[in-house]
Amino acid sequence: LFVHFQQKQSKKVAVVFSGNLHFNSQYRLKDKIQLFPDSVFIFGTKETLSEINFIETDSVVFDEVEKAIKQDIDLSETDGISFSEKKVQISIEVEKFTEKIITLILSPINVPKGYKIKFYPPKVEVVTTVAFADYDKLGPSFFVAEVDVNNLEEKNKLEVLLRKQPPFANVVKIKPSRVEFLLIKR
Repeated sequence: LFVHFQQKQSKKVAVVFSGNLHFNSQYRLKDKIQLFPDSVFIFGTKETLSEINFIETDSVVFDEVEKAIKQDIDLSETDGISFSEKKVQISIEVEKFTEKIITLILSPINVPKGYKIKFYPPKVEVVTTVAFADYDKLGPSFFVAEVDVNNLEEKNKLEVLLRKQPPFANVVKIKPSRVEFLLIKR
């Protein structure tokens, strides 16, 4: 009778959420999905461990989410591998959001020397989504809308670029996203 032994080794790997979130309307993820612990030690043969860089949770689907979630989830089993933990805790922060429209005056950049430019329309509307908690603090000072005047000869409309925007608001669209212009010699 011959018995082959292989020495077990360990390796620390990240835990990755496997699943889907489906939010009720006007709700969204507030921050990244948190897993506790965010990494675990795995044990197995050297060859097996060399092929694994992360471990997934069991696939879980959360439907009609509108409240924070905090619950335990099992780790997805892998042949020949054991874990230092069998479960991790998932924490999902949720926020209610709404739409807000901000009107911005356009700023030209790269205007040729000796010229000035006028845009039609001179203002654009930025449609954003923002959490109810941040609605009142969101204003035009958080944004910069520019129009790059390079390569005028080839274009009859120029694209509006958003050079600055706050991290707590998502831009849905800019209306209009392209503007007409009139180049005036001084």
